Amino acid sequence: MSENVFDVRRNWLLIAVKCAIVVLFLTGVYSTMSFLESTDNAMSSSFPADAEQNLYSITDTFLDDGAFERVRADPEEMAKVADFYNTLNTSEELTLISAFAQPIVVADFRGGDEFDAWLGAETLAPGEYVDEVSRKTVRDVRAVQMNKHAFEFAGLDVEQGTVPNWEAIDYDSGVIPVLLGAGYAGVYEVGDVLDAQFYSRDFTFQVSGLLPAGSSMYYKGDINTFLDDTMLVPYPPEMDSQDRDSPFFDGVLAFAMLNSDVAAPKTDSPDQVLNTIDRAARDTGFTDYAMIDVPQYLTQFSMTRELLQRNAGLMGMLQVLVGIVATVLVFAISAFALRRRLVALRLRWTLGQSRGTLQLSLASMVLVEWACIAVSLHLLYNALPTYDSVASSSIPWILAALAAIDLGCTTALGTSRFTQVGASA
Repeated sequence: MSENVFDVRRNWLLIAVKCAIVVLFLTGVYSTMSFLESTDNAMSSSFPADAEQNLYSITDTFLDDGAFERVRADPEEMAKVADFYNTLNTSEELTLISAFAQPIVVADFRGGDEFDAWLGAETLAPGEYVDEVSRKTVRDVRAVQMNKHAFEFAGLDVEQGTVPNWEAIDYDSGVIPVLLGAGYAGVYEVGDVLDAQFYSRDFTFQVSGLLPAGSSMYYKGDINTFLDDTMLVPYPPEMDSQDRDSPFFDGVLAFAMLNSDVAAPKTDSPDQVLNTIDRAARDTGFTDYAMIDVPQYLTQFSMTRELLQRNAGLMGMLQVLVGIVATVLVFAISAFALRRRLVALRLRWTLGQSRGTLQLSLASMVLVEWACIAVSLHLLYNALPTYDSVASSSIPWILAALAAIDLGCTTALGTSRFTQVGASA
């Protein structure tokens, strides 16, 4: 013990520099591993391989309100709209991605302006107001309504609660299970109910689950529309136009569902996709639609994924170079410290101390250095704002490997050096 205390006092500066280099290097490794893991997770969730599809938009061709109103008032025409949507929604040749951003009016809303649909808008100011019909205090809440395909295409899932049973969604029941973004944590819990108006029709929304933080989806040309402050309202499994008790609601909902995107494999040409949609139009009798190519989706997708991959590779290469430099510096410091320690070790060898005793003494000096490094790392990692389980479990093994190499090399080299003095004497 006294030898170690003397060694620390004599070589404290070298030990401190060595400790700083290793701690900084392993902190960089930790940060790099965290970045690579988060990048991999982001690519897996937001940019899965099967998302490399061509995307097209379908929209109705009713250019004036009069034509739109005539279709909504005609049960036969509305039946054609429903059949057209249902045919595409169940197609095995393409994927109908129906999503529409529409504020939901919620009474006695617990949240603040951060969930308001008009936050940041130039025309309307966010805030609560009194509904003229119900006389309740309400707020327009940011929401996206979507079908099952849109939810799955975006790779969405829940962190709390459960995903709604899409096949059991029934608007006629008056109760709709909804999902809330991560920003709603602490505002609403799974099982809570909200008094809501959806296209002027009263509903009870029941919270089915909360999304993970950072959840996003492709919407209207934006590959990453974040949903932390958004409510997700699921569409029913099929469009039903037979309930004429609420023609306004049915009509508005039908065309919101119809104006959607279609995802098709990259191997399918636009003509093939158009033929599939035309066949559905002929079979159902609904022909008032137009298809628009949306190449920016694939362009943004490819560019974003390429950027993430390039940054990840650059980070990895940079960390390897830093590791090489750090390793050279650490072992240079170890070699310099060994030369300083050999003076005392040679003296003790000539005084008759055994090889094993001197090896143990030298090893303990090296272990003291690495113990200081381990303690410094532990304190630093506890102070970091983020925690990564994979990186945290890997760093101790890297530290142990570096310590073992340093210990083995220093002990072997030191033993050969001080025993040579005894042999020559």
